[in-house]
Amino acid sequence: MTHELLERIRREYNVPKDVVFALPQADDRPSRPPRGWVTLYWEMFKNGLRLPLHPFVQRWMAFLGVAPHQMNPNLLRTILCMFVLWKRHHGIEPSTNILRCCFGLRKSPKQAGFFYLQALQGKILENNPSSQKSWKDHWFFATGCWEVAAGVEKPRVLVARRFREKVDWESGELSEDEEGQLEVIRSLEASARDAADLLSQSSLSASGLLDPIPEGKSLAPVAPTPIMEARSPGRGRGQDRGKRPAGEEREAPGPKRPRVEEAEEAAVAPTPTIHPERLADFVDTARMVLSGEMSWEGLTLGESTYATSTAMAFEQSVRALFSHYGAVRRVMIHREKDAARVAELRCTREEAGKRDAEVKAVVDRAKRMAEESTNKEVEAVRALGAAQVEKADLAK
Repeated sequence: MTHELLERIRREYNVPKDVVFALPQADDRPSRPPRGWVTLYWEMFKNGLRLPLHPFVQRWMAFLGVAPHQMNPNLLRTILCMFVLWKRHHGIEPSTNILRCCFGLRKSPKQAGFFYLQALQGKILENNPSSQKSWKDHWFFATGCWEVAAGVEKPRVLVARRFREKVDWESGELSEDEEGQLEVIRSLEASARDAADLLSQSSLSASGLLDPIPEGKSLAPVAPTPIMEARSPGRGRGQDRGKRPAGEEREAPGPKRPRVEEAEEAAVAPTPTIHPERLADFVDTARMVLSGEMSWEGLTLGESTYATSTAMAFEQSVRALFSHYGAVRRVMIHREKDAARVAELRCTREEAGKRDAEVKAVVDRAKRMAEESTNKEVEAVRALGAAQVEKADLAK
């Protein structure tokens, strides 16, 4: 995955600037994105995914309970095709019951943790491959307003970010109305159920999948938020560097500097990993918030792309600092406890040694007394025997 490819994805699929992309580092893994970020694949966009997520897609991903990167391309493609079919011929979205009755959610036998859909009641979609190769090669991280459009109220259930194994998927019985809808779809010609046609740009646009704002809802007014000054170049990982001054060229990244995509107006997004030693980042951000150079409301409400990114970097930095401090403190406490336990153990051993020495002394004394007593008794017996022998001799 390259910076140029991220720019191509943003350009070709009309990804707004309040959705932030970041390239993974060498030690990053798709199954463990940084806090506040989500893993996405380039192949998802080829199969019809758009950002921010359409409310239907968001509800389905949240309903499945797994992270987007666990969804095989077949799963996402099938759900989007069914949505386009129902919108085109019924003017409504397919119900959860219809999808669960028509398809079964299966775990991939060769790819642990990945899921795909398998038709249960005959073939509905044409030219919809069940497997796809080399779709995991191009992945990246995303944050910002990728799940819900800016200004739209967030749903109660959000899409999972981290890797999960447990999925609740049970098929039920179709109602009479749902059976009628399904019968209409099955009666269509194969060309009308072709997956490639259903996922074309024109079909996605006609069905409304390219509009991330729910019907009947409008965006909340967005107040302008002051932009921070440009930060000094050469910052480490996990830092928001502000808006680059006009006319200034982008500095080539160093060997340890993260490769993060820039927005069109040169607003640079913070990278997903925050190093606890980068104190200057969030200290400067806190100073600007307290001095009024930056709107705290903009940071908390996410009223702009840069404000959202800065707030996220600030929050992650503080969390990383306290997490690091807590870890160090816990280590110190454990070391103190271990030292106290060692000292106590030494005292116990010394006391035990003293008691053992005292017991040994008592035992040795008892042995000596017993030996002395035995020797005296033997001598008395010997003396008595000698006296008896001498008495006998005199009697003779």
